[in-house]
Amino acid sequence: MALGMDIKIPRGLYVIAVSGGVDSMVLLDLAVKKPGVNLIVGHFNHGIRADGNKDEALVRKAVRRYGLSLEVGHGGLGSEASEAQARQARYAYLRSVKQHYKARAILMAHHQDDLIETAIINIIRGTGYRGLVSISKNPEVVRPLLKFSKSRILSYARQNSIIWREDASNLEIDYLRNWVRHKLVPKLDQEARAYLLTNIDKVAKTSGEIESLIATISQKIVKGNQISRYDFVMLPPEVGQQLIMRWLKMNGTTLIDRKMVNRLAGAIKTAKPGTSFNISENYILKIEKQSAYISQLHLADKQEIS
Repeated sequence: MALGMDIKIPRGLYVIAVSGGVDSMVLLDLAVKKPGVNLIVGHFNHGIRADGNKDEALVRKAVRRYGLSLEVGHGGLGSEASEAQARQARYAYLRSVKQHYKARAILMAHHQDDLIETAIINIIRGTGYRGLVSISKNPEVVRPLLKFSKSRILSYARQNSIIWREDASNLEIDYLRNWVRHKLVPKLDQEARAYLLTNIDKVAKTSGEIESLIATISQKIVKGNQISRYDFVMLPPEVGQQLIMRWLKMNGTTLIDRKMVNRLAGAIKTAKPGTSFNISENYILKIEKQSAYISQLHLADKQEIS
């Protein structure tokens, strides 16, 4: 084993997600060598790229070489599918394989650069501390490569003659993640990387306390789809913003950004009774004198929206 690539995986049965890319092929090679770790390889062919079948063929060949069991899912998503759709379909498939085999968790090959990229992307999108811990905190998924950089993974692959396939779409900077990966992350020196990773770790450790605080406040101010305007005005702005994020998610809104949260916070604080504000294609915020509430958007409502 190459120096510095000793991963930690508790004993048990796992579904290991293998795409055919260098990260997952390296993780597979490392995980196979761990005593007491049993593996079911899960590969999801999204049906997005024309050469996706070549990825599947590479994974099948590796699985035969390692003497493992393989489960393959086919999404048939088509070339117009978004990153989010691909990710949701992949995770849904891997969770179904995990449940079928009663596996302990899903092993995924996210690494240190992925963590940095996700932090930067969510800072750009304004999703706050939740975005910073979206990779590092998920009990259903184990990510043994998080402490290793992409360059270290590539070195291991070359030293150990690992065969992998490159996804050509990873080079297209029209995607936000690829833009961050190719334009921003390379500009970070070791000191900047260390600083960012240290602060991500601090946020991850305290996020549970923050969630508990927001939940306690929510119980006093929020009743189902209604929120007390008076009590909301009394909150510090940052706490109010986090409360709105939680409230929106509880009421069916998932595509949330900082601009939306700030707009709704301002409406709750200052808008006149009887006015309405768009949340999404399906929901609106309606303002009353003492409260605001989320309502499903009907055709008649569209004429009232401010």
